[in-house]
Amino acid sequence: MSHRDEERGVLIVTDAYPPDCGGSGWSTHALVTALRGAGWRVEVLEVDPRGERASVEREFEDVRLRTLGLGRYRGLSRHLVTRDYSCEPVRQYVAAYLESRPDIDVVHGQHLHSAQGAALAARAAGRAALVTLRDYWPVRLDGIAWPDEAEPNGSPREWARQALVRSFGLSGSLAAAAAGRALRRLNTRQQALGVCHRVICVSDAVRRRVRGAIDVPIDVIPNLIDSRRSDAAAARAAMPVALSTPYLFAAGKLNAMKGFDRIVAELAEAGCEWPLVVAGAGPLEDAMARTAARVGLDVVCLGWTDGDTLLRLARDARAVIVPSAWEEPLARVILEGMSLGTPVVARATGGSPEAIEHGHNGFLFSTPEELAAALRSLAGETEVQTLGAAARATCSEKYAPDVVLDKVQNSYARALAEVDDD
Repeated sequence: MSHRDEERGVLIVTDAYPPDCGGSGWSTHALVTALRGAGWRVEVLEVDPRGERASVEREFEDVRLRTLGLGRYRGLSRHLVTRDYSCEPVRQYVAAYLESRPDIDVVHGQHLHSAQGAALAARAAGRAALVTLRDYWPVRLDGIAWPDEAEPNGSPREWARQALVRSFGLSGSLAAAAAGRALRRLNTRQQALGVCHRVICVSDAVRRRVRGAIDVPIDVIPNLIDSRRSDAAAARAAMPVALSTPYLFAAGKLNAMKGFDRIVAELAEAGCEWPLVVAGAGPLEDAMARTAARVGLDVVCLGWTDGDTLLRLARDARAVIVPSAWEEPLARVILEGMSLGTPVVARATGGSPEAIEHGHNGFLFSTPEELAAALRSLAGETEVQTLGAAARATCSEKYAPDVVLDKVQNSYARALAEVDDD
């Protein structure tokens, strides 16, 4: 099988795609945009775990998507089977699609529900199979890794038990009893990844967590960010409310995983006198308001915010705050802030230190004292401009579309070479 440039076709299979999605969906969109710009024929299949309609077509920014609804497969029995309920319907759909599309050379899965079935179907059809890991789902049932839990070389059974306690609310004894079943599900996820020609991790933090469970070549390739697109989007968006300046900006789901149960009190303890503007919704919104009233910090919660407005808020902020408490793989809000020339202050977890060089293009913190030192450094306009310029330069050097796309295309080329050798 030959793969001439003019025949290159890739099927991107994803759990999330704009406009109604979080950062991982926007990262997938950025990849699709870059691939199309490089001459790839790109097809997008969106897997909707809760969608009730079997198949829907829609369009976003000149990209046609097919959406596969999996809601009818989400019954109580899904907890009793070894394989994730999404795997088989996605495998069947992608297999049928590839049978009718011999021009698709590469199948690239993006998330838990989309990746497993897509990889299995691609390998069976003789196409290049790749999966991007944006979190820890091959080794964690919930996809989440917490800094205070087992290290990467810890017992897999203990990892499973901890996930069942923390994310699914089981008691310690029930979690211990269910850990074996959870491990079997993790094993099926790893088996699906085992058919891939290559696996892409968005950060070295992810690679370190999963490398012992995946016996295929792993490439570390970060998400990409286009500074020009960020600038244009921020420029065309209106501010949703009148805000005093300077202010700090944070975005994400308002839950403990993202650190929103802690950041208000931490900012107050750090002596913060600037308002905190938050774009996002979640179960902690009321608790954050109560904490803000108690500690005397001005917090403005805007609820869910569209992508352009989020970029405008990040551009005009004194700094972007990323308080994630889990091992954040590589938060898109970090890259978005940096691409706009806004300093980022992030908790030192996961892949965040791979993007942020402390004191050069932003700040890392683990304690309120470290957060206070970062805020003091952000008090001067000259310091903010210097940090912002360095942040933007980092994006150009490490995360720009041409830089990241070269790495993605190299992974594709290696995978295609393996297909040709089969």
